[in-house]
Amino acid sequence: IDYMMSLTRHDVAVNCVAFSPDGLHLATAGDSGNIIIWSVPVHKRGNKNGRHFWSTLSSEKDLTVRIVSTHCEGVVDLSWSADSKRFSVGTIDSCLLIYEDKFYGVNACSPETHQKESEWQLVFRNSEHGSFVQGVAYDPLGVYIASMGGDRTVRVFPRKTPQKSKKKVGKPKRIKQRSIMVEDTSNSNNNNDKTSEKTMKQIKHKLFVDESNCESFFRRLNWTVDGAFLVTPAALWHEENGTKTTSSSGSPLFSTYLFARHRFDEPYRVLTGLDKPSVVVRPNPVLFALPPSVSKNHPPGSISPTGLPYRSIFAVLTLDSILIYDTHHAAPLSVIQGLHYSGLTDCCWSPDGMNLMVCSSDGYISMVNFNNGDLGE
Repeated sequence: IDYMMSLTRHDVAVNCVAFSPDGLHLATAGDSGNIIIWSVPVHKRGNKNGRHFWSTLSSEKDLTVRIVSTHCEGVVDLSWSADSKRFSVGTIDSCLLIYEDKFYGVNACSPETHQKESEWQLVFRNSEHGSFVQGVAYDPLGVYIASMGGDRTVRVFPRKTPQKSKKKVGKPKRIKQRSIMVEDTSNSNNNNDKTSEKTMKQIKHKLFVDESNCESFFRRLNWTVDGAFLVTPAALWHEENGTKTTSSSGSPLFSTYLFARHRFDEPYRVLTGLDKPSVVVRPNPVLFALPPSVSKNHPPGSISPTGLPYRSIFAVLTLDSILIYDTHHAAPLSVIQGLHYSGLTDCCWSPDGMNLMVCSSDGYISMVNFNNGDLGE
C-alpha cells in the first residue's frame, strides 16, 4: 500500500469515509457537519467508469469537489445506496438525512444529464431518535434504510416509489424492546400450597445496551451483502426462565442480532458470548458456498437453516476483538484479539473478500489476510 496524497479540506475530525459503489465518488464527513463529495470529473470517467482515475491522483485539484452542508452539529456515519445515486447520514443531533443526486430521476437517461456533475439535494430528514444517530445502513436491494442511535433503538425506514407516494420514505419500524415471560415471585411467600403451579408474568426488556455500557461512539449496523439480514451491534439479550444461555449471574448477555429481511419484530438469530458490546458490523462483499457437510448430506441445491443456498460472511468488532461470523453457524468462524492498544472503530473488506482492514483510535491500522479456503469456497 503506497501513500499517494492527503485530502485536506476538513478542518476538524473526520468520522466516516465511503466510496460510492460505482467508484465515482468519495464521501467524507465529520464533526463540522459538512459532507465533502470528491468526484471523478465527468470528462475523465470514460464509459461511466472512473475507478482507474483514483490511482493517478497527485493533487486535490484533479477531483471535482462539492461541499454539502447538513446544518447539523456533526456527522457520525454515512452509507451509500447500491446505485450510487443516494446516501444517508446520521448526525450528532439525532437526525437521519438522505441526499439524492439532483439529476437522478425522469431526466436520468438524457445525454445532457450524463454530462453534468452530480448535485446533491436533501430529500428526507428524520429527527425521531432521542440521541446521537451512531450508525446508518442502506439496504443493498434499495428497499430499506436502517439507523441506530444512542437512544437504544433501531429504526428501519421503507423507501417508497414515486408512483405510490410523493414521499421518499415511509413510516419506520422501531426496534426497541421485546416482551418475555418470567416467573412471578411476588406472591410466592404468601402461597403455602406446595402443589400450586408457578405463575408467570410478562415483562419488557431493552434490546440494546445503554451508553454507560458502550464506550464506543459508534454503533455501525449493516446488511449482509445480499440484503437477507440486518445485523445490529450493541445488542443486549435477556432470556426467558428455564433457558441456559444467560450468564451465571443472571445478567443479560452482550450480543449481536440478525434480523431476517421484512421481519423486524424478533431477532432471527442471537450471537452471544461477547465480553464487551459489539460496535461495528461489516459484511464480506462475496457470497460463500455452504459447508461440504451440508452438500454431502443433502442433494445439490440444498439450503442452510436460513433457507438460502449459500452463506453470507460478516465481521463484528468489539472494542478489543474481531469476530468473523457467517449466516450458517451460530459460533464465530474466527476470533482475533490483542491487535491494538485502544478501542477498534471500524473495518473494511477488500473487494475479493480475502482481506480485512481494521482501524482504531490509537492511530494504527491492521490488515487481516485470509488464505484460499480459510473462510470456505
